[in-house]
Amino acid sequence: MNLLQKLPISLGLACLMMLSSCSEDALQTADPLEGQKSSSLREGQEGGGIVVLPSFPTTNGPTGNNVYATRWERDILTSPDDLQMLPTGSSSFTHLWGNSNYPWTKPLPAIAGATNPASIATVTTNSNTWSPNGKRSAVKTKLRYLKPGKKYAITFRVATTQFNGHLLPFAAAYAKQVYLVRSYSTGAVAEYIDMTGKQAVWVDKTITFIAEESEMTLSFSAINANAGEYSYAHIFVDKNAIQEVN
Repeated sequence: MNLLQKLPISLGLACLMMLSSCSEDALQTADPLEGQKSSSLREGQEGGGIVVLPSFPTTNGPTGNNVYATRWERDILTSPDDLQMLPTGSSSFTHLWGNSNYPWTKPLPAIAGATNPASIATVTTNSNTWSPNGKRSAVKTKLRYLKPGKKYAITFRVATTQFNGHLLPFAAAYAKQVYLVRSYSTGAVAEYIDMTGKQAVWVDKTITFIAEESEMTLSFSAINANAGEYSYAHIFVDKNAIQEVN
């Protein structure tokens, strides 16, 4: 009888020890999951119902004609869309489309602290005798995870460069203005940046706005007013280019 009374107590102790061991293993297994959750929040994802920091995609990425950084794309402004005479894509600071055969007449200066290698979104504009105001191509991206009613500041750089001989019979020129359109489903706001005399140099630009919706489209193009000319313009967006401000 004594042995039968002691046996359940021994089994109980064994079970407690097993549960204790299982609890420790479960805690150790959960650590990587916690790390993944924290990482996703830092990377601009949504996790656990929490909306994270706003996102303004960088232009850093592969280079090439009709090649774009992640979440950048061609914006169609004309119909039919002319990929040959109004090309867009990604370039380096020294070469059109990152092609060693197409060096800029003047390379763009390096940017201190910029992500390396840095690339830029490139658009073209050309004009002719029957369209003196020019035709232009554009690129666009979406800013995401915005909080409607909150104020944000976005910071980026624009430039215009020249390359001789790529779009003959037009004459190479520098763009006169760059053109930005910020749009929501409810409407759009346009801004011009004067590039007169700013040849192959970076022009810093900061735009402050109050978000109307959780997403906003930013379209970038250039204007060249002289008949018979073509030009290239660029936008450079590095990481951490958007901040919520008071």
